[in-house]
Amino acid sequence: MTEAGQWIADYGYIAVVVGSILEGETIAFLAGAAAHKHILSYPLVLLLTMAGACIGDMGLYFIGRRFGSRILQRFRRQQARIAQFRQKVHAHETLLILGMRFAYGFRTIGPIVIGSAGVRPGKFILLNLIGAVVWAFCIVTLGYGATELLHRLFADQHQRRIAFLILAICLLLLLIGVKLFKQRHKHDA
Repeated sequence: MTEAGQWIADYGYIAVVVGSILEGETIAFLAGAAAHKHILSYPLVLLLTMAGACIGDMGLYFIGRRFGSRILQRFRRQQARIAQFRQKVHAHETLLILGMRFAYGFRTIGPIVIGSAGVRPGKFILLNLIGAVVWAFCIVTLGYGATELLHRLFADQHQRRIAFLILAICLLLLLIGVKLFKQRHKHDA
C-alpha cells in the first residue's frame, strides 16, 4: 500500500480533507478507490474532496490578494512567465479559474497569481466552487472506476495472463516509440 493509501486507511475522512487541501489528485483518486472497497462512503468522499479543494484554493487566492506581489517577486527567473500569466488571467478569468486545478503544477501557484491579478472575490469563490465540484467528481470517480476495472481485469488467472500480455505489448511499443523518437531527434540535431 502506498503512503497516501495508508494515510487514508489510518485517518479516513480527515485524510481526504487535508489531502485535498494540500496535495489533490493522488488523495482524491485513492479515496475513490477506498470508497469502491467500502472503506469510505463515496458520497462523503466526493463532498469532502470538494470541500478540501475549495478551502485550499480559496486560502491561496486570499494569500495572493494580500501578499501575492511580494510572494511572486521571489521567483526572479519566472517574472516574464508570471507577467504573461497575469495578462491571460485578465483576458480569460473564467476559464482559468475553472480549469486551474486540472493543470498539473498550477494548482498551488495559480490561485496566488489569480488573487494578485485582482480577480473579484465573489467571482473567484463561485467559479472555484464549480471547478472543485467537477474536479472532485472526475478524480474520485476515476479512482472508484479504476478500482472496479482492475478488479475485473485481475479476477481470475486467465484474465491476469491476458492483462499481462497486453501490458507487455504496450511496454514494448512504448520502448520502440521512445527509441524512434530519440533517433529522430538525434538526426535532427
